[in-house]
Amino acid sequence: MDGRSARARRSHPHGGNAVDPRRYGEENDGLCRLVIPRRDELEREALEHCVSEGKPVFGVCRGMHFVNVALGGRMLQDLRITIVEHDQDGERSRFHTVDVAPGTRIAAIAGGEGTVRVNSRHHQGLRAEHVAREMRVSAVAPDGVVESVEPVDGRFVVGVRFHPELPGEVPEVAPIFEVLVAHARGR
Repeated sequence: MDGRSARARRSHPHGGNAVDPRRYGEENDGLCRLVIPRRDELEREALEHCVSEGKPVFGVCRGMHFVNVALGGRMLQDLRITIVEHDQDGERSRFHTVDVAPGTRIAAIAGGEGTVRVNSRHHQGLRAEHVAREMRVSAVAPDGVVESVEPVDGRFVVGVRFHPELPGEVPEVAPIFEVLVAHARGR
């Protein structure tokens, strides 16, 4: 441990700054210290363009949170009381399982429904009641924190809270990048 408090570590999430709570109708509770409204606005514009053009979208960690909020959902500013440790431990990921919903893209990538081990490095999150109307939950942690979302209409707009880009940490879902590239090529 480097001596920093958990609160200080939470102000520097692995995947980037926090989504501005004003985007989902809340005041900042003080734990969202790295809020960059201009970044949120640029990402909203990029998301709208991709969705309107039918381009695939893949949001990782903060990206999943942002996609959900931009499409009308909400989120939890901080996961203080959960049975799963979701925040990173220093520079290391924490690991936990998620239940993958049948018939989802994540299920297809991970070889079907069931339980998959994922990493976790972010202090924010969402529960099923926070998911945007046009999205559905495709994976959830044992404590109810949503780990993956995708649209109900089948468009390729996928968000995952975990980090499949970290080598070897989540091998069951790492093929999502190949699926994304194949989908983009097939447009």
